[in-house]
Amino acid sequence: MTVIVVTNVRPAPKGSGTRTKNGGYYEMANKRLKNYTENLILEMRKAHKGQSQLTGPLRVAVTFTFPLPKKRVGVQWAEKTQRGDIDKLVRAVLDAVTTSGIWEDDKQVVELHAAAMAASRETVGDGTTMLIIEGVGEIGEGI
Repeated sequence: MTVIVVTNVRPAPKGSGTRTKNGGYYEMANKRLKNYTENLILEMRKAHKGQSQLTGPLRVAVTFTFPLPKKRVGVQWAEKTQRGDIDKLVRAVLDAVTTSGIWEDDKQVVELHAAAMAASRETVGDGTTMLIIEGVGEIGEGI
């Protein structure tokens, strides 16, 4: 099992790809994505240093924790926390795992669990990402 925790970096979603009228393609990226991805890759390489590349089917769990807004906004305080689409947050993390060399490709992921939540700034700073990766045996048990 590989556990990676990146602290004090606000999670950033990966942008959506768009085709232009003349057949071109571009991807809209969040302004914070580059910094977030660089921090993810650095921590992933540290956590997986000296280990071989993961092969076979994998189970992944990722949790994103965002800081609550500084200004309280009634009952919907936690709901006002900007998170981004959870699928785009996950895409950013899975692409970073591939770039870091922990696995060959994210197509190895056969089971995925993701959660996004809010917590006090004293607890999470600018934000936290926790990633757990484990192998899946032929009958579904963790290896």
